[in-house]
Amino acid sequence: MHHKLSSTDRSSGTGRSLRRRAAVGALATLILTGLPAVAHATPPVHQPPANATYDIHLAAGEVPCGPITITYTDNERYTTRSDGVTIVTGQLDAIVASDTTKKSVSLKVSGPGKFNPDGSLTGGGAWLLFGSEVLAYATGRILIPPSGVNDVQVRGQRTDLCALLGF
Repeated sequence: MHHKLSSTDRSSGTGRSLRRRAAVGALATLILTGLPAVAHATPPVHQPPANATYDIHLAAGEVPCGPITITYTDNERYTTRSDGVTIVTGQLDAIVASDTTKKSVSLKVSGPGKFNPDGSLTGGGAWLLFGSEVLAYATGRILIPPSGVNDVQVRGQRTDLCALLGF
């Protein structure tokens, strides 16, 4: 069935309807011409959970109340996008133990987080933060600038782990 359409078809009162059809057609053309660019974009690279346990030993001076050992049970997934951003999700558990006092604390520190190409990190949820001037458990929103974890900004709760480890 073929219809001859005219923008001045007054017999059926479709002048406004034709303008809508033309707008929908233009939108469809824009969408369809934009799809090839999306279809050919570089897909993100996914790294499945490691499902591993490993230790990190930090000497005195590497954290404010060292030496300590952090034992991680890592079940996180890393997704790296084509723009260089890496998204980290999944479960990460940590046991932070003082090598001096022998006290320890168990933490769930699964984030999630976004590692940016400029070296900054933004995240939410629960985090273990450690550097030469900080050993803390934080919940809420965090921002670690490119200058490093000692300059972390926390919007939420921050708990000093040195006190919990007996320092």
